[in-house]
Amino acid sequence: FDTSRGRDERAVEPIKPRKSLGAEVNWGVRFFDTPEDQLKCDAFLGDIAEEVAERLHQSGAGGSRLSMRIMRQRKGHDG
Repeated sequence: FDTSRGRDERAVEPIKPRKSLGAEVNWGVRFFDTPEDQLKCDAFLGDIAEEVAERLHQSGAGGSRLSMRIMRQRKGHDG
């Protein structure tokens, strides 16, 4: 009840260390099922991997897991 009224007696915790690092591109990237686009896709993924590797290097961090999310356009959607 109190928190819904903007009252919160909990202590403020300091900023916690970052637990993840990554790069995301979610606009303007389109690849089609052609040999030329396969080469473009391979180059694009290599560029993203280099960006994440550089960010890891600069932060002095290491990693144990890599996640990749690939989305496909819905059939009949022009967006």
